[in-house]
Amino acid sequence: MRKLAVALLIGCLLPCPAGADEGTPREKPGGEPAKTTPRRRPRPSVWSEMGLYFKNRGEDFLDIWRFQGGLGLGLHADVEATDLLHASVGASRMNYRGPVGREMLHVRETQLGIPVANYFAANTRLVTADEGRGVLHEIVSLGRFLVSILRSHEREQTTLRGTLADRCYVVAPMFINDSYHLKRKPWKSRFELQAGVSLLVVGGRFGISLGEFADFFGGIFGADVAEDDRP
Repeated sequence: MRKLAVALLIGCLLPCPAGADEGTPREKPGGEPAKTTPRRRPRPSVWSEMGLYFKNRGEDFLDIWRFQGGLGLGLHADVEATDLLHASVGASRMNYRGPVGREMLHVRETQLGIPVANYFAANTRLVTADEGRGVLHEIVSLGRFLVSILRSHEREQTTLRGTLADRCYVVAPMFINDSYHLKRKPWKSRFELQAGVSLLVVGGRFGISLGEFADFFGGIFGADVAEDDRP
């Protein structure tokens, strides 16, 4: 009995071996380490979640607006009401700089409106066949005449992301626009309300994006339409 008491006293006084704390898995009788419960990450506080929410709404609000000023050469005015209507008068070639949403963009833009776009459309060669004789010549002439009347706008925009070229007509411009333009253009950018003007060497553009407005409005209720919110 005395020997047992001495053994227990010595065991209590000896230090624990290194690494034998509560977080270290102990071995099972078979030699396999016992599984430990992973520690859970602390949940973000209500204040941090509210801060992230208002930050995302502010960025979505900025994405709605477009302000650009530029230098170049031209005399024109244009109005864009989504991809369904874009009409312009005159011609210009401008270098625009300014915020488009949260981004500061440099856009090199060429605009051809009425009557310049109609003149170029009337003088575009529609076919490569000989047009000097008979019915073919009359068909080509009629085609040129119709295209020249319907053409209301031609534009080419070049940014660091590439070039977008679109041609708009009075009738159903959304379906006659170049397929290259429709494939490359983001869906949000197809719902723009913009107006632009150039006067000799200066120009400017102002507008809003209905697609970005839908993203902002949906974000108020927790829907990230554009999938651009910070996690």
